[in-house]
Amino acid sequence: MKGTALAGAAAMCVLVAACSGAPPVAETGPPPGGEAVEALTFPPLRFRPPSPERRRLASGATLLVIEDRTLPLVEVMVRFRGGPSHFPRSRLAAATAVPSLVRSGGTRRLSPDSVDALIDFHAWRVGFGAGGTTSFASVGALSREVDEAVALWAEMLVAPRFDPERVELWRGRELEAVLRRRDDPNFEAVTRFNELLYGDHPVGWVLDAGDLDAPRLTAAALAATHAAIYCPGNATFGVAGDIDPDRAAALLDRAFAGWAPCPGELPEPPVPDVRSAPGIFVVHRPLAQTTAYLGHGGGITRGDGVDYFASRIANAILGGSGLSSRIVRTLRTERGLAYGAGTVWTTPRDHEGAFAAFTQTRADATVASIRAILDELAAFREEGPSAGEVDRAVEDVVNGFVFNFGSPARIVARRMLYEAEGLAPDWLERYVDGIHAVEPADVQRVARARIHPSRMTLLIIGDTAAFDAPLRTLGFGEPVALPDGG
Repeated sequence: MKGTALAGAAAMCVLVAACSGAPPVAETGPPPGGEAVEALTFPPLRFRPPSPERRRLASGATLLVIEDRTLPLVEVMVRFRGGPSHFPRSRLAAATAVPSLVRSGGTRRLSPDSVDALIDFHAWRVGFGAGGTTSFASVGALSREVDEAVALWAEMLVAPRFDPERVELWRGRELEAVLRRRDDPNFEAVTRFNELLYGDHPVGWVLDAGDLDAPRLTAAALAATHAAIYCPGNATFGVAGDIDPDRAAALLDRAFAGWAPCPGELPEPPVPDVRSAPGIFVVHRPLAQTTAYLGHGGGITRGDGVDYFASRIANAILGGSGLSSRIVRTLRTERGLAYGAGTVWTTPRDHEGAFAAFTQTRADATVASIRAILDELAAFREEGPSAGEVDRAVEDVVNGFVFNFGSPARIVARRMLYEAEGLAPDWLERYVDGIHAVEPADVQRVARARIHPSRMTLLIIGDTAAFDAPLRTLGFGEPVALPDGG
């Protein structure tokens, strides 16, 4: 039943009257134990996180603030609309490098070593990163040092040096990572699977040696990419901790005074043309273990529709909830075919994502494992989930979602992300309510409409000579051999 998740301490207070100070009473039901615990019920969890206060900064950027005086700490964050997906392939390396070099490359005023020394001396927590269509940065400090911390952090964001030695150090690390990718079959399988589904599109891009040619990482290329992203028109700020909203706004206005406006609008990334034709692609490599991914376009975008919430529950039941999910239970527990398996269903805001199942299994169980996954998907479409499966998945998804908001800083960070994606201000509440409303019929309907075992694209890395049956027996035509890349 929905809403029957057990909260350990609360449950024991029901079983032991002393928790509430009530006098002991004679037992009239089953003794405390498994049966009594299973009989307990609780009202459905309704998640209502605190709402950040909104301000408009002098630069025009939005600020979200949650004041929390629990500890003398302040976390300051910014999320920019703009990331590697907004640029052509020729600028992929620069767009990927900028966040790391903003952190490590010094500022126009301070050398990289001076910046490092200040951060280390004060033990400030700083972070920079990017992915897809967004970039982000944060700094955390004791409240008595937050003015100094934010001043340095703003200098790093607005006036990076891109020190040539640090640029070359970053380039060398990335080249080494490219050379080592072949040592990780799972990473390579994900990369090649994305390339098959999305083709020459930012979703499927990863850096290769050609991207990392030195002429693509000149100071001019880095500066132009930085200016296009790190500007007030793209920014949403967040602050959480031991600081009031007025002081937070004044602090950021002071630190970012004179910030140059955006040079122009970033172009929208192209909408991907997701592969629809089935097929099987194989990389022969003499390994004891096979890595396989199989899937197709997911057909769902993040939003308020019933199908979106139903897809979250479908994914959890099929393979997204670990050991309790259907595919893991079938492959690992019941048939002993694989230790690792699961599903993923991506739901970007602005384009179709992908539904995929995956496994890592013995070479001599390759075809049996893939066939077992396909059979499980087909059965799920035909029979749908049970009410119990849906109830458990709803509890798992909601409980897991709530743990993303264990602190005011996490709440603010999530609100910043959803705001950048154009979601409603109350999206956090809508998400939980939408998940609670999912019924078994919704899950089966979305599975029948969006999961198609006969239309899969399969990517397999393993020792074809050791497979338990020819891959063509899976019914996707003759396998296409891909180069090993080693």
